[in-house]
Amino acid sequence: MSVIPLTQLRLVRERKQFKRLIDEQCWNQLLEKDRVLMAAVSDASEDPDRDLHSLLSEMKVVVSGYRDLLDSYSEKVSGYAASDASA
Repeated sequence: MSVIPLTQLRLVRERKQFKRLIDEQCWNQLLEKDRVLMAAVSDASEDPDRDLHSLLSEMKVVVSGYRDLLDSYSEKVSGYAASDASA
C-alpha cells in the first residue's frame, strides 16, 4: 500500500471543486479555479514523493473535467445559435 502525497490529495480536492463549478455553471469562478487547479497539477507532478500510477489516473480525470467544460460551452453556443436563428 502506498501513501498518497498531500500534493495529490490537493489535486483531487481542486479537481472536484472545478467539476462542481462546471456542473453548477458558475462561469465567473471557473477562471480562478482553473489557475488553482493548474497549480495543483504542477505541484503534484513535481512532487518527488508522487505516486506516479495514482497521479496519472487523476490526470485522466482532470482531462475529462476539461472535456466536460468544453461540452458545456458547446451546448451553450449551440443554444445561442439556435435562438438567434429563430429570432
